[in-house]
Amino acid sequence: MTTSAQDHPLLHNLNAPQREAVQHVNGPLLILAGAGSGKTTVITRRIAWLIEEEGVHPASILAMTFTNKAAEEMRERVQKLVSVPTEQLWVSTFHSFCTRVLRREGDRTPVGRDFVIFDPSDQKALIKQVLTELKLPEKQFHPKKVLELISDWKNRCLLPEEAKEEALDPWTRKALDAYTLYQTGLKNHRACDFDDLLLHMERLFREPAIQSVYSDRFKYLLVDEYQDTNRAQYLLVQHLAKQHHNLCVVGDEDQCLVAGSVIQMADGTERSIETIRRGDQVLSNFGSGDFRGAKVLCVGRRERQGVGVRLHTAAGRELVSTSEHFHFAGYRLGLSPQHHFVYLMHKRGMGWRLGTTQVYTRGQAKAIVGFRQRCLQEHADALWVIATFSQESEARAAEAILSLQYQIPTLPFVPRKGGSTKGLVHDAEAIRRVFSAVDSEAGALRLMEHSGLYLEYPHHQPQSRNATRRNVWVSLCGDHRGASPMHRISMVGNDAEGRRVLENLDLSVRQARAGSASWRFETCRKDYEAILKIVSRLQEVFPDLNVVRSARLGTKAEGGANSLPFLPASSLRPGMALFDSSGGYDTVVEV
Repeated sequence: MTTSAQDHPLLHNLNAPQREAVQHVNGPLLILAGAGSGKTTVITRRIAWLIEEEGVHPASILAMTFTNKAAEEMRERVQKLVSVPTEQLWVSTFHSFCTRVLRREGDRTPVGRDFVIFDPSDQKALIKQVLTELKLPEKQFHPKKVLELISDWKNRCLLPEEAKEEALDPWTRKALDAYTLYQTGLKNHRACDFDDLLLHMERLFREPAIQSVYSDRFKYLLVDEYQDTNRAQYLLVQHLAKQHHNLCVVGDEDQCLVAGSVIQMADGTERSIETIRRGDQVLSNFGSGDFRGAKVLCVGRRERQGVGVRLHTAAGRELVSTSEHFHFAGYRLGLSPQHHFVYLMHKRGMGWRLGTTQVYTRGQAKAIVGFRQRCLQEHADALWVIATFSQESEARAAEAILSLQYQIPTLPFVPRKGGSTKGLVHDAEAIRRVFSAVDSEAGALRLMEHSGLYLEYPHHQPQSRNATRRNVWVSLCGDHRGASPMHRISMVGNDAEGRRVLENLDLSVRQARAGSASWRFETCRKDYEAILKIVSRLQEVFPDLNVVRSARLGTKAEGGANSLPFLPASSLRPGMALFDSSGGYDTVVEV
């Protein structure tokens, strides 16, 4: 290359991180960038760089995005940078890519090569026929609602027989019958709906011979808007990247609310989110219930295919968002109504177990949420709430069913206390034998996926001071002593090695309290991004670090709490407390 890298035309007007991404050749690459930050420019120039400077054949590069408009724009921009025949460029949406391959390999699928693609009106007509055949009343089984559930199953690569594990109630079981007949109808018409394109493709790529052909062919993969991929799209990408591992994904961490969401402005008026413009003043929380106007710096919009989450609250509010959209929510004594939980608990060295408990436990000198007490008693590392019920009998029935379906024990990790010594729950060695004989992790991860939960975001992580479980606590608006909110980060421990590691990072560590052998690291920053940079440094030296994020946005509630955890929308459950628009609290009624 005669031109220096700095002067190369493909690197003009790019900042240092953008240039680095464009010139990256082999190995995985993750690009995180917000709307308007030049993501498409980086992707197209990287494709051009691979072709022009690295000698990669255009047909060996596959770029996928979510809309035809985005794919066309990307294709045109690549062709302006390098002279490549259109037929050699594999730049398309996921669905177009799947259609192209299924037209070649369709004989291996239920619908063959010459399938037709049903549009929404075709789908609606077919599902209505199915519901009529099953004698299901449309008022109770609305076609749109049934199709949404079928779409969700398909996007998670679940065929009707595989979705049976989730059909625990009568309505879902009948919807599953509809799914079975709906697929039969599609097959009889030699048709696919849009979700089938992904489903059939992912199933096809499970065949080693087919997977080998395409994963070998595409040596470089680029995926735009990666945060919007569903389970089927994620698995497709994994299949395709298996051979060469040259996967570049571009994503935006900021998730969205749907058009029509009502936003309260600083002057007290309300507007739909799509009408908000740069420079508008929206009502914002500056911590501890302090609401003031804040200027909108940028506005982003994108199309989205996938399942949303609709929340209904006790105060009559409704909010629809993407499943990954973060909310501040959690169970709080004095705010959350009584519910019975089925929970999934993890303990390092033991495995996973299912259990039941409730918000308000009986006979405690000091009130404590039931699952927090269970984690303390069993020295567990994390807990996820699978489902909530109004009656204990319903929770226990669900616990038994899930245990059998997912092969997860219900035994306690720690022997129960009491006078008896002969029962299984009182025998530590017998309990260990049970957990060592069962692959509880495989079942637990499947259950989390089916329940819309994330491994990175448990509903509860116990505090810890020792080296076996290190937590760092990050609090949005955690310090509210001045006009500007400050964000807090803290970490405690009782081991000399942990203290030494922090001091080597030039972080200030002090005695936790007078006379204590424990240490504490704690600081505040005005810039939340600066806090996250400290977290990144800590993760480099503590690989198993748990990051516990919360937001101190409420006024003082009963018990003095005014913080709530960060949770993805799909992790919210009935009974959880939410902040409202005055710094008070509302509770989730339905998800």
